[in-house]
Amino acid sequence: MKTISASKRMDIIAAVERYPSLTQYQIALMFSISRSSVKKLLRLYKETGSLEPKLHSGGRVASIDEQQRSLLLKRVEEKPHATLEELRDYLAQQADLHVHIATISRALQRAGLPRRTANHGQK
Repeated sequence: MKTISASKRMDIIAAVERYPSLTQYQIALMFSISRSSVKKLLRLYKETGSLEPKLHSGGRVASIDEQQRSLLLKRVEEKPHATLEELRDYLAQQADLHVHIATISRALQRAGLPRRTANHGQK
């Protein structure tokens, strides 16, 4: 659910309590939000008694942890022209980490390093 301001959340709950004959759809139209947002807000309020948005529960766990990332960046310093495949193979050897070259590429991009190309079998 896109974050709705605290004051708007209070207004929505007040409208639901003040006008019990209105449907969730009608309430949504009044506040220019989706019906599902009204539904989720009401459920949150009934379950927790609070109008505060839930904290982000995270997402997928990173494939490369900090120690492996440090190892990767150290290798790039040692061999600045290493291909993505070479870096992937190095991490497989040194850290027993088996990831796709795209994962290596994203890790390098997050570190602010320039893009590298995959070698794709060229020797």
